[in-house]
Amino acid sequence: MAEVERIAKHDNRYKSENQMRLWRNPRKRAVNNLIEALDGRDIPVKEVDHAVALAHKAWWISRIADEGLSLETANKDFANMAGMLRRYYESIAQPDAPEPYHRVVLRDRLKEDNRKQEIPVDWILDRWFAPGAFDRTNAEARDILLISIETGCRQSEIYDLPPNAIVLDGPIPHLRIGLEEGENRREAKNSASIRLVPLVGVALAAARRHPNGFARYRGRSSYSAAMNSYLRANGLLPSPEHTIGGVRHTWESRLKKAGVSAEDRGVSMGHSVKAIREREVYGDAMPLVERLEIARSVMLPVPDHLR
Repeated sequence: MAEVERIAKHDNRYKSENQMRLWRNPRKRAVNNLIEALDGRDIPVKEVDHAVALAHKAWWISRIADEGLSLETANKDFANMAGMLRRYYESIAQPDAPEPYHRVVLRDRLKEDNRKQEIPVDWILDRWFAPGAFDRTNAEARDILLISIETGCRQSEIYDLPPNAIVLDGPIPHLRIGLEEGENRREAKNSASIRLVPLVGVALAAARRHPNGFARYRGRSSYSAAMNSYLRANGLLPSPEHTIGGVRHTWESRLKKAGVSAEDRGVSMGHSVKAIREREVYGDAMPLVERLEIARSVMLPVPDHLR
């Protein structure tokens, strides 16, 4: 694991301490699970062959049956092992490097898509925008959620923002989602996620209340659990299956309903346009003024108490 971290040092150079923890822990867990699958044997890397990978898979099948764990958790193990092995063999320039985890995956053909449930717009307007809805939580938690409602940003993209990434004094107030170095270093999810996000409606009002960002949650990973817990405890989620992660899907559906093209939706949300087009992308990025027009086209009314 230490060798893989050394090899990946350049790729991980923008990660914050929390992002490094989130990168490191699942890989350590995958290695430990493989060792357990091999009855405690810690074998050399070059002995990890397809038979070993299948033993890892069999161990997970048994554990899922006994403990009710998810297939996704097992598949993350396999993907992390495959990625670490690939990095290692590339680092030693091994020709025809083995791929022991090739096609090692668990699928359930009867399981429905586990896409996050959208938060209905009427629910946002009637319940979340109601006076007093967030009186029992802190202002940062409330305003991170409000910004996500009108930007479609991942909540982590919002609470990890350094002060200089919240631009309020220009002609178009916006967030700058990207790579950061120094004290507030952070890594975007991928290159497509690097973008400018215009602020409108409740998002603009919320950002103005926090021009220096969200120090309470920056560099941590406690926000989603805390906010979901608050909403659930106060009857502010439509069902047990709903979480704040559904806000991003709601925003995309709002864009779609407003007639925004799939490509422009992807650009606005930080999705890969190359994947949407299924070909290379040429030309300049979408100007901020066009992003603003899109955001305004779906902007929700701002209640007086949230201005």
